[in-house]
Amino acid sequence: MRDELETQGQWQRMVELYRAMSDGELLGLAERPGDLTEMAQGVLRNEMGSRRLQVEAGSAAEAGFGVAAGRYAEEFEAGMAELLGIENVLLVNSGSSAN
Repeated sequence: MRDELETQGQWQRMVELYRAMSDGELLGLAERPGDLTEMAQGVLRNEMGSRRLQVEAGSAAEAGFGVAAGRYAEEFEAGMAELLGIENVLLVNSGSSAN
C-alpha cells in the first residue's frame, strides 16, 4: 500500500511538472525518450496528448516515443486478443486515435 502511495505521489509530481512546461520543452523531452523512466514517458505521453502535440514524422522521437508502444503494450494486446477469442487487438492512446 505504501509503495502504491509513493508511486501515485511520484506520478502526480510529474504531472504537475509537465503541465508547467511549455510545448517546446515537452517536445524537447520527447526527442530523448531514452533519458526518461517508463513512468515519465507515460506522463509525457498523456500531457502531449492532452495538448494535441505530436512529434515530427520520421524523427528519432517518433521512432522511440510516439510510435513504439513497447513490449508491455504488445503483451497486453496479445493477452486481450486471447481473452476475447479474436485474432487482433490494437491499443491506442485515445479514442480519437482509434477513429
